[in-house]
Amino acid sequence: MVGRKLVAMLNEAGYEVNALSTRKNTTVQGAEVFFWNPKNFEIDAAALVGVSSIINLAGATVSKRWTTEYKQEIYDSRTQTAETLYKALSKNKNHSVKSYISASAVGYYASDLSNTYSEKDEPGSDFLAQVCIAWEKGADLFLDLNLRVVKHRIGIVLSREGGVLKELEPITKLGLAAPLGTGEHWMSWIHVDDLCGMIFHTLENESLEGPFNAAAPNPVTNKAFTKTMATALNRPAFLPNVPSFVLKALLGQMAQIAFMSQKVSAKKIIDAGYKFKYNTLPEALKALY
Repeated sequence: MVGRKLVAMLNEAGYEVNALSTRKNTTVQGAEVFFWNPKNFEIDAAALVGVSSIINLAGATVSKRWTTEYKQEIYDSRTQTAETLYKALSKNKNHSVKSYISASAVGYYASDLSNTYSEKDEPGSDFLAQVCIAWEKGADLFLDLNLRVVKHRIGIVLSREGGVLKELEPITKLGLAAPLGTGEHWMSWIHVDDLCGMIFHTLENESLEGPFNAAAPNPVTNKAFTKTMATALNRPAFLPNVPSFVLKALLGQMAQIAFMSQKVSAKKIIDAGYKFKYNTLPEALKALY
């Protein structure tokens, strides 16, 4: 969802793109595709020839029932990809890579209804926070190779092609949208165009490094998100809140995602010169719908 838009943006700016896929004979418009298998730490060495920057967005979706086995897959898919790339570069002392840009997530922070998190704040301790900590440690491996490292702590990505909107759109169109639990938990969101724009901005500006909150400047509560989504689709939003115990019964441990509350600040990336196309949720949803 993000990768396709990012490839198009990079092509438009004159970049040649190599894409990595775990499936052989895959095609990606605007990119040459190379095979890798991070589970076995395998990668086609040709993928890194002439490459100046690596952008690693890989990671298994968290929107799938959290069995013990799948939780391990969520974790491994983020650490093994970084380790595979690190090992490949470590073996090739003549590589041309200067920057490593990694995805992370706002799940790095503890769930909290009142705090506004900056990149200097400490991580949480729940499962997703532990995943993000390991994810970012994987990115920091590249500091040992004297690469510039950037970590984007990504919020809820808004796109009609996938993610939360693809799940909510049909429900909202039926007039069945409702806040979850109390509806007071914060949702730090970002339009997919701004996420790609931020990644591109940190690629082009080589003085930028470290973590950046990849979320728009105006987070909203779940209650406000539900109402704004309904307004964007010209549908009512009058149903009572969905009790938390119902979601926990349906989703198991994965219900944690539905109630997470991370209100994050975009000040660091704004101060670094990035200008958001979509500062408010109504603007973002209007552009999408």
